[in-house]
Amino acid sequence: MKKLFFIATLLLAGVLGAQAQFMDKRARFGVTLDLNVAKLSGEDLTNKLGAAIGFKGNYLFTNNVFMNYGLKWSMKGFKIDGLKDFKGTAHYFDIPIHVGLRYPFGYDGSTAVYAEFGPYVGVGLAGTFEYGNGRDGDYFDDDASRFDFGLGFGVGFTYKAFDLHLGYDFGLVNVIDASDDPKNRVLYVGLGFMF
Repeated sequence: MKKLFFIATLLLAGVLGAQAQFMDKRARFGVTLDLNVAKLSGEDLTNKLGAAIGFKGNYLFTNNVFMNYGLKWSMKGFKIDGLKDFKGTAHYFDIPIHVGLRYPFGYDGSTAVYAEFGPYVGVGLAGTFEYGNGRDGDYFDDDASRFDFGLGFGVGFTYKAFDLHLGYDFGLVNVIDASDDPKNRVLYVGLGFMF
């Protein structure tokens, strides 16, 4: 756990340091805070609310084509229908890399709507199963994978330094060894602030 946190910190420092060298109006970075509605694909599984917080970078290739990338801590998980007190909560570091199109408007172009699409990679940090009878279990035991990979897409609205966004991450990796091959699914809405 400590090694993973150290590696993520070094990665973030490298990204921010590299971006600072090339800082101009085309490159910006910021922070984002999201509300997650997460679940695993499969029958009898329902949504679980969570949060995500992280760092986000944005690079404009042209006035209309951009790349978003980042590093964020994200809560994912599930609940099981019929078992009121059974739920799983997993904490991931996600690294999304999305390419998108934006349509700027307004007198100075600082207001825009956009759509983006691209892959993400996730690394499971920790997690628990809560059985409701006072027993807890480790989410990432022998039956669960710490690796997650998928595709994400989103839409958003930017005004000066503020970014309001809505997105969906569609996991492609079976994260728990089960008969219905469950994969992470996360709908999120959030607010970012770009420096």
